[in-house]
Amino acid sequence: NPTSRKNISKIAELTEMIELDIEGEKYRAIMQDLQFHPVTDKLLHLDFLQIFDDKEITMTIPVHLEGMSIGIRNGGVLSFRRRKIITRAIPGNLPDYIEINIEDLDIGQSIFIKDLRVDKYSFLAADNAVVVGVRTARELIIEEEEEEELEGEEGEITEGEEGAVVEGAEATEKAEGEAGAEEKPAAE
Repeated sequence: NPTSRKNISKIAELTEMIELDIEGEKYRAIMQDLQFHPVTDKLLHLDFLQIFDDKEITMTIPVHLEGMSIGIRNGGVLSFRRRKIITRAIPGNLPDYIEINIEDLDIGQSIFIKDLRVDKYSFLAADNAVVVGVRTARELIIEEEEEEELEGEEGEITEGEEGAVVEGAEATEKAEGEAGAEEKPAAE
């Protein structure tokens, strides 16, 4: 269904300029907002924003990730925190999407808003806001802890066995020494 909520929402993500013809007059605009009926999901309302070449506008721009991160290949988990970024620029400088190459992103590393800054447009988010990062997988942390516990237990068992052997040997020597010193008859 071309008028479904999913299809129209995808169209709304685009920042393409359209030309509206209203009673013979043409206006350049971009779609700013849309509303759906809560039960039937039918489109109820569209908001357009008239644009001028010399005035800045504020739009929510989607983020597209490119590449496969080194950290993900090594077992990390992608943390995609900002799928859209509020951006301000003159209409001609607004990108359709913000593309981020994540190939060099390793476990524990992140890309921040400050890393994406360009002269053509500005972001209305803090410079230290994380856009995307790779974090250690919970399973990896658990596996590493289990391996460390097993190594620790093996070390303890080995020490205990060595200690038991030494103690046993000393006990045997003491028993033999005591038996030899007292020389009690076997049957009393």
